[in-house]
Amino acid sequence: MQRNRSPYAWKQVARLGLALGVGAAMVAGPASAFADSGGAQVTVQQFGDLGQVAWARPAIEVMAAQGVLRGVAPGRFSPQAPTTRAEVAVMLGRLLHWRAQSAVSLPNFSDAAHIPAWASTYVRLAASHGLLRGVGGNRFAPAMEVTWDQAAVLVARTFQFPAVTGAQEAAAIATLPQGAGTPGWAREAVARSVAAGLFRGGMAARYNPAAPIPRAALAVLLKRAEQARPAPVASTGTVVAGPVTSVAATSLTVQTASGPQSVTIAPGAVVFLNGSPVPLAQLAAGDNVTIALQSGQGAAVSADSGAGQPAAGGAAAGTLASLSGSSLVVNTPSGPATYTLAPGATFTANGQPVAPNTLAAGTPLQLTLDAQGQVTTVVATPPASGG
Repeated sequence: MQRNRSPYAWKQVARLGLALGVGAAMVAGPASAFADSGGAQVTVQQFGDLGQVAWARPAIEVMAAQGVLRGVAPGRFSPQAPTTRAEVAVMLGRLLHWRAQSAVSLPNFSDAAHIPAWASTYVRLAASHGLLRGVGGNRFAPAMEVTWDQAAVLVARTFQFPAVTGAQEAAAIATLPQGAGTPGWAREAVARSVAAGLFRGGMAARYNPAAPIPRAALAVLLKRAEQARPAPVASTGTVVAGPVTSVAATSLTVQTASGPQSVTIAPGAVVFLNGSPVPLAQLAAGDNVTIALQSGQGAAVSADSGAGQPAAGGAAAGTLASLSGSSLVVNTPSGPATYTLAPGATFTANGQPVAPNTLAAGTPLQLTLDAQGQVTTVVATPPASGG
């Protein structure tokens, strides 16, 4: 199927928004089931084809437990398959808990008859929320594959990540190995997604602007976007997100926007820390956590060590808060993040080596991290001097 990649068409997509989801053919696969305290069955879907995408497994299983994602066949998620615009609409609708509104009508797209029935309600709601319009020629193009740059634009605007300055944009794009290929209309939104932590760790290297985004990668972006939204929700009814304040034998207390919330973690729940399965007891205060709820209990838990701390072996971006000895504190949209400088870490500004103590607070930085999470290079973009 040919994809319309004309500059005008995709400029309209970027300006007006996109959307993705899961079709009627996507079904729940094998699952581990257990009874909650009220006797209701709580189900965690299990997929047998995630071996090659271990980096995405926590996000996929948490999103599946929330009902945002589903498999394409029993026990199969098809993580490397591309995602279409109709599918994105459904994923966003489920993640944001959109409800059908009889007053919302489908825009008069010339290809409205080709929008699948399983996606039409979410397409209408996406349009009503101002997130989704046509792609040019008065078409919705439900089967068109969504690319990495388009997904980043959609997520940044959906979750209203903070704006970045021109210097911050350049620094953030520079953390992506293929960032130079990002088209002008997408750069600012992609940079906001980078600053919000969506492309930390190995996701930076996977970013390929014009390539279709796989289902696995989109699951990671959506899960991280839910964690990084500027005004986290206390509970949507299916998810609780925020930093952990305390860990008990069978529960977690999470600091949400409306105050602390205690969540009972159901027996058999899957728990991940920095992408690896762990016992619940291994989580600690300060971990940034997303808990998918089923029947009021936590069915899947995904945590990252330290709120705002990007994963090891990747890249990060933000503005300098302070630098003392071997510690570097960077301000990010999610809050301050503290890094340890690796021995021999290098500092450059405007392409020239500089002494660390010459950088002023507020200077945009791009960081490269080693496998231990220590900073090996710091690239600064000081503001131009003069008036």
